Amino acid sequence: MKLYNYELNPFVEFLFNLKLIDKKSRMRSRFINLLLEKVKQLELDYKILLEQYGEKNEKGELLKVDTEDGKTGYKINDIQSFQSANQELMSEEIILEVTEERKDMFLTVIDSILNCGIEFEGTEAVQYDRWCEIIEQIHN
Repeated sequence: MKLYNYELNPFVEFLFNLKLIDKKSRMRSRFINLLLEKVKQLELDYKILLEQYGEKNEKGELLKVDTEDGKTGYKINDIQSFQSANQELMSEEIILEVTEERKDMFLTVIDSILNCGIEFEGTEAVQYDRWCEIIEQIHN
């Protein structure tokens, strides 16, 4: 099964919000845990980019700045290079292998997503279609 780094968090959120019980809920939790391992790696890779491109103080700590939306970010030396490297990172494929041990989990998650019984429209419908594409790769 393949998906991209930029899809990880929204996919986990979608799965997390599905109302499931019993085995379907347990298998969904196992699947989410697999995805969360990939999220942790993505966060680590992003921190490495910040270390490479971020401006640091005399103690070697990243300089923080207030952003336009009232949040806190980091001061970046070469914003274009950072954005390019981050875009490359976010576009990297993630592959989850369907092993014999994971087969039941994958099959249960497939059924949970394809038969979730939720009505979608607009942007949510497009996103749901993508989640179905991702999970249907397991059948192929």
